[in-house]
Amino acid sequence: MGQRSLRKLTQDEYLALENLMENVPNPDDLYTATGWHYELAGLLHKFGFRPMGRYDAYELAVKLLELGYEN
Repeated sequence: MGQRSLRKLTQDEYLALENLMENVPNPDDLYTATGWHYELAGLLHKFGFRPMGRYDAYELAVKLLELGYEN
């Protein structure tokens, strides 16, 4: 994933992402994308992020969750 400026998510966005990530497998553990990876990419797009592929989407989601959310 290239360098990008990340914003903290809103609490609602954070909770939606956290909930979805409970189901998204690490793409390094699978040979092909799952439906969960497509849902993850769609959710990130809804939040204004544009990941390039399932690895980028997963890595971005992990970083966003690490950042926390705006209070």
